[in-house]
Amino acid sequence: MTETFASALKTLRDTLRNPNSLSPDDLAFQLSSTLQSLHIHPTSIVPDLISSEDLRSITRYLPSVQDLLLNQIVPTFYDTLNSQDRQNLKSFFVPAKVPDGLQIRRNIALCSYTTLPTYFNTPKPGQNALIKPARKFLLDILGELVSIYSIDDLYHAIYSQDSKGKSKEDATKSLQWEEAIRSCVGLPAKVGNAVGGWKAEGGLVDVQKALEARLNFHRLIVKLECLMYELSQGSGSADTTPLRLVLEKLCAIGLLSSSPSSGDSRTPSLFPSLLPPLLQHLHPPLTSSLRPYPAEYLPPIFLQLPSSTLASFVDSLITHLAFNLIPPSSPLEPDKPDNRIKRSLEVLTGVIGSPKLGEEAWDAVLRTVLSGKSSLKLSDQSDQARNRLIVGWIAKSGEDGIKSFIGSIIEAWTDPKYVKFTLYSQQFNLTHILILALSLLPPLSPWLVALSHRSKLIMAFQSYLSHPDAAIRRLGMLVAEIISQLTIPEDNPFTGIWDGNGEGREECRWLRRIIGIRDERAVIDETETGEEWLLGWKEQDEDVGSTRATSPVSLPTEPKQPKRGRTTAPNQPKASSKSKPKIVMLDPDQLDDPMEGYASSSPSSSRSPSPTPSYLEEVAADPSLAIDATQKKKVTRPVYIPQLVALLKERDKPESIEMGLRFGEGLIRAKREFGTELAENAVAVTLMTLGLNDPFNLEGFDEKRQGIMDALVACSPKEVAPFLVEQYFSTQYSLQQKSAILTALAMGARELAGLTVPTPPTTRKIDFPSKTLPPSLHKKYLTIADIPPSRRDTIENGQLEETMDVMRNKLLSKGAKKGDEVPEIARERRLKVGNGKKTLVAELGTLKDSQMISATAQSTTVSKPVIAYKAIAGEYFVMPLINRFWQYYKDTSLREARGGSGGYKGTGTGMMMSPIGLEKFLITSSVLLHASRHSPVFLAVLAPEALELALTLGIRFTSTSRMTGNDDDTNLEGSDSLVVGSSLELCLVVLDTSYELDGGRSLMMERSDLVMGVGEWATTIFQNELEGNQVSGGQGGKSEGRIKANAAAVVLKVGEVGEKWGGMGMRF
Repeated sequence: MTETFASALKTLRDTLRNPNSLSPDDLAFQLSSTLQSLHIHPTSIVPDLISSEDLRSITRYLPSVQDLLLNQIVPTFYDTLNSQDRQNLKSFFVPAKVPDGLQIRRNIALCSYTTLPTYFNTPKPGQNALIKPARKFLLDILGELVSIYSIDDLYHAIYSQDSKGKSKEDATKSLQWEEAIRSCVGLPAKVGNAVGGWKAEGGLVDVQKALEARLNFHRLIVKLECLMYELSQGSGSADTTPLRLVLEKLCAIGLLSSSPSSGDSRTPSLFPSLLPPLLQHLHPPLTSSLRPYPAEYLPPIFLQLPSSTLASFVDSLITHLAFNLIPPSSPLEPDKPDNRIKRSLEVLTGVIGSPKLGEEAWDAVLRTVLSGKSSLKLSDQSDQARNRLIVGWIAKSGEDGIKSFIGSIIEAWTDPKYVKFTLYSQQFNLTHILILALSLLPPLSPWLVALSHRSKLIMAFQSYLSHPDAAIRRLGMLVAEIISQLTIPEDNPFTGIWDGNGEGREECRWLRRIIGIRDERAVIDETETGEEWLLGWKEQDEDVGSTRATSPVSLPTEPKQPKRGRTTAPNQPKASSKSKPKIVMLDPDQLDDPMEGYASSSPSSSRSPSPTPSYLEEVAADPSLAIDATQKKKVTRPVYIPQLVALLKERDKPESIEMGLRFGEGLIRAKREFGTELAENAVAVTLMTLGLNDPFNLEGFDEKRQGIMDALVACSPKEVAPFLVEQYFSTQYSLQQKSAILTALAMGARELAGLTVPTPPTTRKIDFPSKTLPPSLHKKYLTIADIPPSRRDTIENGQLEETMDVMRNKLLSKGAKKGDEVPEIARERRLKVGNGKKTLVAELGTLKDSQMISATAQSTTVSKPVIAYKAIAGEYFVMPLINRFWQYYKDTSLREARGGSGGYKGTGTGMMMSPIGLEKFLITSSVLLHASRHSPVFLAVLAPEALELALTLGIRFTSTSRMTGNDDDTNLEGSDSLVVGSSLELCLVVLDTSYELDGGRSLMMERSDLVMGVGEWATTIFQNELEGNQVSGGQGGKSEGRIKANAAAVVLKVGEVGEKWGGMGMRF
């Protein structure tokens, strides 16, 4: 009689519980005989029928056997076993996947999936953690497990046998499936957390590439799609709820991304792995024997997702379908239907079904359109295709659906708040969709005529015409013209305002060309290969996600599933205090009558009668008396970026602003690796933070606001840096806000470059601000001397100035350090000065001790920047700042020439061209240039542009100083000298960096005239300083010595460059 699975596993379990009595040969025999009983030994003959009782025995008894093998046998016997015996031992965890006995092997894999990840959990009190010798074996086994068995095998292991309508067995299978999903999906996070803890203990752990998050999820998603296709081709109608649960779990852990990730991204994503096989099975090639998905199979799977998840799913699906659809070599024609849009439309309909007004798919698509997250540019072909795909899908709903869709868009497009506060790119996107939707209705439609007469629409046109942005005004006028063309017969279009360039004219001309386009009417040409139905997607290799072939695999350290935002430890229970009794027993003499008011003894008494208990209860129950308490909501800590934006918008609620400032920086830095949430909302957070004022005198307001802006630049540089550059030259911000902008750019750049960032200074509050003139006069006569000292210290002695001081000292001390290269001087200096390093000593528990510990921890664990600064320095930081300044400088010079003013006077509106404003600007440029020394475009582009900027401003203010004489009493320390000194520092940074990189060869070969001009100007400044004339001579203070030292350093550096390359360019 054949031994049952249960008896075989029990016998092996009892044997392994006493490993001291085993020898390697005995162990090998016991393992081999048990595998024979389980019919998974290489020489086993599998019977035709395996009972369900035997399969349930695996789930019941195998976990205890695996625990004994992992903790007792592997550390002791594994190295002594030969290769065949080792393979037999591994078969209890990951048996070979062969057709014989496949159902048994899948059940063993299911048991391993649900059991092995528990060894990564933190042991409970009284339990022992996994011993070190077994850790490597566990990781190797898990790597083989995820490579051989996946979600499809787990499904067949659970749902292979018919439950014959037994509700108890169905419930058991549902619980098994949910547990299998949790184990399979949560495995990369558990491995990463455990390996991180093991490495912190000092051990070296090698992890297989298969356990990396991106590769693991890619394989899981591909196998999930294979399972979906397999079930769709079956004869019976299989329940799709298990498939929907897997998709819901994948979406819940953040695999849905609103924008497709790059090929080298380490972040896993759903659609880049799902779409290639799904598209192949939706429309197989004509030469293939594969059958496509049934028409109504996929929509029930996806549309059963929760409403919030479904909206994100549909938004991401539409974006990914259009992402690779339009190659650069074959762009979209705005006035012609495109068969590529038609193909993507057929795919979208096959996934979420046809549009039906009011159903789940309709609501999800409408929510995607009205979310306000999407933006559009003329150069972005994928976003244009995305909008045309949406409108083409809506067109299938019929006339009623089209009218409902247009009405929803008109409702959002005419909202006064939307018109006033939404960015142009977002309004351009919604206007594009609106015009495409209007083209679906025939001209002179009665419904369109009625729509054009709505008062809300007419009032919206007035709101657009009064908008300060000319581009947005033209969008409103364009929609008005198009509606007029569709509702008024023989209306002659007015084209004069669309001619020319700039201020939205190109966009309006492009929008006028899309009227009447209907992509659902395009003709599709079928080919034998069917490659066009892949929509530009290509099947990824199994190696996807591996960015380095020779380096160890980097595991995620913190992707514990949907624990978003809340990173602090849970609140500890409060210490139990001595509880007071709720019931107090009274003595008999204390049992008096209830308290009542005394009746008036005299009718003529002027005292009002005391309130009765019933009246007091009535007053206490009156809800109107507690209206403030009921309406006042507790401000909660933000855990998502949109919540932070909402808090910062509450300008009249100090508790909301304080909460946002308190946790804003930490939240932004925590979200830097969490998908695209930060990138999508970074500009909104920047705008809200920059516009904050401090009317409530919040503690640490300036420091916290600056910290948020620094974090935004460091964590989302491509979105925030260009936006801050543009906002700096806007006239709506004060000098202090502009100072915050420049500080954020500089400190964010240094953080991206891996350089140190100084601690921001603490500012003092103004207790008694001085009286001011009326606002108009105050702005007219405001100068730097009128800024209070506490505020001026923030502007003049902040992080920028501290950073510049350190850089200046290093640059000026390089000449002194060259003396150490001479042996005699170096030896004499060592004898005189000695060792300058001092041992730091601090008392335990003091502030200095904690600072030393934190500094040591920071030096050992430095967070990797989101992107190297050298890769984006020129495109997103330095050149936008310089180019935008030249535009502003040109406009300012032209305005001064037309105004005929004798000299510049600060107006209080920005003061960008004031000496202190230009000094801040030049210092920022110096910091950015110093951090971008490793940029590929530094020598060819950045260095010449920066030198030209410094030379232009330095010569201008030197000549201005000579003409005016700087006799104004309000000129603190010589205001013009601030610009001259900063210009010299910028020249020194550029020249020193160029000399270190290539000895100044690039500058001398290409811009020798510029180097000569800098040298002559610096020589003039230095001579004037020696004679005590002009710029800062005779004024004393730090400016005089600063300018003299900077000028001398520039002259010497130009001399070194000229001496080295004088024969090739010039001689200085």
